[in-house]
Amino acid sequence: MGALVLVILAVFQVLAFAIPFAHTAVFWIAYTFTMIAIVALYPILLYAFSGEGKARISLYGFPVARLAGLYLAVQVVFGLAAMVCALWVPYWIVLILEVLILAVAIIGLIATSTAQEEVERADVQLKTDVSIMHELQSRANALLRIANDPQQAAAVRALAEELRFSDPVSSEETRRLEEQLEICLERLEEALQTGGAVIDVCHQANALLIERNRICMRGKNQR
Repeated sequence: MGALVLVILAVFQVLAFAIPFAHTAVFWIAYTFTMIAIVALYPILLYAFSGEGKARISLYGFPVARLAGLYLAVQVVFGLAAMVCALWVPYWIVLILEVLILAVAIIGLIATSTAQEEVERADVQLKTDVSIMHELQSRANALLRIANDPQQAAAVRALAEELRFSDPVSSEETRRLEEQLEICLERLEEALQTGGAVIDVCHQANALLIERNRICMRGKNQR
């Protein structure tokens, strides 16, 4: 990112001073605001693709980076156009337009950054919400390895399939049932190891899953 900014900076210097622009107030206003856009690109990209303590997933940073690139492109085009017309355009018109472009860019970056943080927060929350059911599915699949009796293995396999196709997102309303499902799987593991009532425990777990699915469906209908 630093190399990218340096290249853009060097190219702009060549364009600004190799071309014989009239170095009026308009030129220096356009030059200053374009320099601000180029230099600001580096910290904006750093913010977009990095976070405190850990790397930010790149996908989240693209809207911010895209907006920063769009601002830079608009500013460079407008800045060069203002330099070309430096002798004929009043400086105050260019100054007002430059300030407006910068203000719109700042507002857009703030809004996009806020949306990005909200998407990250929602994604972390979703991963937390689905982790409980994924853990229960993994535990049920692991129990298949210790189910030796064909009838018991069929019951455990059916339970694992029910867990697999159940709604993966947890909520406050489903927490109690998920805790009971966890207890059922612990009992199921013990029953498989000691020759207990495996099928009965599977039936109890299935009943809890049916109740949980009903709660999940009701929640979706309310939304």
